Amino acid sequence: MKKYFHELSEDEYKELVKSKITYKQLGIDYPQPVWCNYPSATCGDAGCWGLVYFRVHNDGESYCKNCECNKLNKGEL
Repeated sequence: MKKYFHELSEDEYKELVKSKITYKQLGIDYPQPVWCNYPSATCGDAGCWGLVYFRVHNDGESYCKNCECNKLNKGEL
């Protein structure tokens, strides 16, 4: 594993978009954050828009604090 998806830099994100990586491989190489319980969160339009459209960054826990799929909201971590 290289790093979690939300830890990508803007340049790394742009390179991934250019590379035409599959969503399956993306989920393997750059998994969703550990606090995220969204099913297949990095899976394009069916995934979490905050992640897929590069809105969630290293401070993702604060961005996602009110999300219904945040495990921290449910005491799961």
